[in-house]
Amino acid sequence: MTIHGTPVSTNLYATVAALKTRLGITDTTDDTTLGMILSGVCRAIDNHCGQRFWRDAVATTRYYTAEHDDDTLFVDPLVSVTSIATDTAYDGTYATTWATTEYRLMPVNAAADGWPYTWIETKLNGAYDFLRYKASNKIVGVFGWPAVPDAIAEAALLWSERLYKRKDAPFGVLAFPEAGEMRLLEKMDPDVVTLLKPYVRMF
Repeated sequence: MTIHGTPVSTNLYATVAALKTRLGITDTTDDTTLGMILSGVCRAIDNHCGQRFWRDAVATTRYYTAEHDDDTLFVDPLVSVTSIATDTAYDGTYATTWATTEYRLMPVNAAADGWPYTWIETKLNGAYDFLRYKASNKIVGVFGWPAVPDAIAEAALLWSERLYKRKDAPFGVLAFPEAGEMRLLEKMDPDVVTLLKPYVRMF
């Protein structure tokens, strides 16, 4: 995405146009500033949640270690798998390629619910196990989320709106004709926290 010639992160969870509508802005004067705020907020959401919510355009390769048992491999949020291979010889070749009948993406209903897969299980009586040796499991697939969740998009807009309005709030205070003064706290907006809470990864 580019705003008036200024590059802005393409991995945004809401659009500058949507943020302008929220703020009641109809001109293009602050488009660059709004884009920078929205980009920074989206990356802050990633850091807070311990994951990111955009989907890779193409399959990429990542390496994992089975931490708990040979039947389960926890992975980064994953949309689909192209291939799984293990380095059974421990020589960096990943020569053992798994058939699709050897594993199951979990949770089983993740795709139907609009969520990514977050771990992979071996199937009963399968020929292979995941390896506990460091980075001995190779996953090629499309990582990320199937689509940006509505709650994430709303959190991005709320947080960006609040940051933009700070320029009109001397010493962190906003004035409201009917409500008097309201101080903008340094901590995250509680509504943003509520929206993000279900998406914070615990491992």
